[in-house]
Amino acid sequence: RGGMATDSCGIDLMSFTLVSEVSDGMICPETVMRTFRVADLCGNTASCTQVIIVNDTVPPMITCPTAGPLAHCDISEIPSFATLDSFLLAGGTVSVNCGIDSSSFTLIREVSNGLSCPEQVFRTYQITDSCGNTATCQQILQVGDTEPPVVMCPPTDTGICDISEVPPFTSLEEFLAAGGMIDDNCGIDSMSFTLAAET
Repeated sequence: RGGMATDSCGIDLMSFTLVSEVSDGMICPETVMRTFRVADLCGNTASCTQVIIVNDTVPPMITCPTAGPLAHCDISEIPSFATLDSFLLAGGTVSVNCGIDSSSFTLIREVSNGLSCPEQVFRTYQITDSCGNTATCQQILQVGDTEPPVVMCPPTDTGICDISEVPPFTSLEEFLAAGGMIDDNCGIDSMSFTLAAET
């Protein structure tokens, strides 16, 4: 690989040997010094030291799991991944050139698009390899309630002469106080309460 040995008489090829290999104990990069020795046919020796740099500059690759089930009411229904193991179990992938620092796996950002029904939430996860190279991936989650509320009207009321004797409810509070019932899996927009028809 580019080494060279010359002598005025001749080289004893069998004498070529690795004398020592010493590391500086660092990582990313680590410097390793290898010392080689060779002798000529008369036993005269010479040595040289080769310096080798060990360093990983290739970042890992991370792929987020595909979006899971729809969150109906709030993104908290879909907790973020707390560990690399749970991330991988859900279908995420991580590949690396040398070694991964599993403790470095973390959620670094969660951003909503600010809309509702549906709302999109973007979660960004990050992982670092053993040399400090990082990579991120983004998971897109949906929050949207597709289940309509349940409403039950108050019991039948009676007007003696005219319907004007039984005025319509003007607020949700009046409706509920009269015995009406409303239920929803997420939440009610009380301002949306209105008389839709009178027949």
